[in-house]
Amino acid sequence: MSLEIYSTQITEGDDLTLPITWTVKETGDPIDLTGSTIFFDAKDPDYDMDAVITNAAQGEYEFVMPAAKTAGKITKGGERNLDYLVRHTSAGGEIKHVFRIKLKVVGAHD
Repeated sequence: MSLEIYSTQITEGDDLTLPITWTVKETGDPIDLTGSTIFFDAKDPDYDMDAVITNAAQGEYEFVMPAAKTAGKITKGGERNLDYLVRHTSAGGEIKHVFRIKLKVVGAHD
């Protein structure tokens, strides 16, 4: 089974917050994240991070990439592709891979 992919792009040194609501595909009902964790597992471990769960009962969480993570790291005209596998661990310890995030960071640093 292939996972759904979300793609976006930022300029290095920009903040990025992606609000995400995890729902049941067939019904649109939110998946309760109470007691769960969401982890953004990057190909480059320097960019791994935990999600910020904003409303567990409604399945709401955020992918937050602070400006400091990318500032000054990419030469102007260059780019860096950060690929994430989004991993959900339930309160009971069951692990599911939810989807993928592809983030292109475009260089602005001279």
